[in-house]
Amino acid sequence: MTPPFLCFLVHPDLFSLSLSLSLQLHTCNAPLPPHKHYNSVHLYYHTWQQVVAGTVCGCFFAVGYYVLVNRVLRSKGLLDWIVDHPWARLAHVRDMDTVEDVNKFDWEMWQQWKAQKSKVE
Repeated sequence: MTPPFLCFLVHPDLFSLSLSLSLQLHTCNAPLPPHKHYNSVHLYYHTWQQVVAGTVCGCFFAVGYYVLVNRVLRSKGLLDWIVDHPWARLAHVRDMDTVEDVNKFDWEMWQQWKAQKSKVE
């Protein structure tokens, strides 16, 4: 049995979190990028222009993903069909829109999985 905490998530709050972190870490701090991006430039893996272009592309795709999932797929009922598809079940895709605190839910599911695992052994 695959642990529930390894499943893929589709949750609108994750978009807002990733967008806000992206904006805070990349766009607002362009003169002082995060250590990871500084090393990327410092070690000549990327130029500053590539780092900025990657940040802009990442924000663009994050907004596009949010619009696609929440405005198109969810409103037309296609997201439920996708989540119930056999391939999605193989990949453990689930819709977490109704869960208010994803971290707490994930931790509780992990505790249940761990308890079931110890009963089997």
